Amino acid sequence: MITNDVLLHEDNKAPALTCNIVLAKESQMPRPLSVISRYAAVCGILAMFSTAASADTWKIQLAVINTAGEVYARDLTADETVYPPHLTATTVGPPQKLDGPSLFGGPDDAFVLGSTNKISVVTTSGVLWTHRIDWYFDTESIDDGYPAAGTLFGGPDAKYVLADETSGLIYVVTTEGKVWAHPWGTNMSDGYPLTGPSLFGAPNDKYVLLDGSRILVVNTGGQVYAHDLWCTHPIPHSFLCPPDTVGGGYPVNGPSLFPAGTDKYVVLADGHILVINTSGRVYARTISHDTVGGPYELKGPSLFGGPNDKYVVVYDVDNRGTRIK
Repeated sequence: MITNDVLLHEDNKAPALTCNIVLAKESQMPRPLSVISRYAAVCGILAMFSTAASADTWKIQLAVINTAGEVYARDLTADETVYPPHLTATTVGPPQKLDGPSLFGGPDDAFVLGSTNKISVVTTSGVLWTHRIDWYFDTESIDDGYPAAGTLFGGPDAKYVLADETSGLIYVVTTEGKVWAHPWGTNMSDGYPLTGPSLFGAPNDKYVLLDGSRILVVNTGGQVYAHDLWCTHPIPHSFLCPPDTVGGGYPVNGPSLFPAGTDKYVVLADGHILVINTSGRVYARTISHDTVGGPYELKGPSLFGGPNDKYVVVYDVDNRGTRIK
């Protein structure tokens, strides 16, 4: 008798493969070499997949989306052994174009959001299109996307859109600084307003970011103000308590984010604010509850290969959750 066990074990870091071919003593008849070779080949193929999966499990990507809807992603140096990946950025990798169709089905894109294994596009009418990202060996690809039901916008006053994966919400910030929350994955028209003051104490807001359970407002002078989000009314008979209140703003002290006045994009990645200037250079700063650190440049090529950049987003990608093609 022969037992042929091909076992794939997974721990909290990455898959590890064990492949055993045992010739039992019950039979003294030699097995054909072709049989053993087939088992060895199967083990070799599985080992190849396991090695590829364990080499890189999670990573943080900084992506440029151009006017044609093409996505060019770059690796940020990170600790990939835990989830979510921890950014220890000192470099920006070379660009890799994601295989797949354009993100834009027409000229009506308004906002782009990055999240885990997804890039979402919000149109001018408030329709949310979600595009899945697959990471297969060294190649990433993006699919055609699908629209969510309903619309995020009740009027033409949407100014910023933020994705909160932890709470499962999409936040829409209006021109008046009011915040509306829309549960992700349901009818997007089912939004509700958060109680609290306006995010804008003056008409000088320039960027708005989501930093965990707070919203950051960066003004034209490069100063950062934070507004905490919290829940005051838990959902009855459940453990859910989505944010329903936004607090007053408080300063996050530190030097201006824009000492040279050449900022073009600002994004947040794992406790770091990244400022991308008009030349495509990336400057990182650590951020704590009440302090922003000084800038340091992430070495690497310019983010922009031409003058057609339109959006910059950060997303996480996980090759254990991707499809085998």
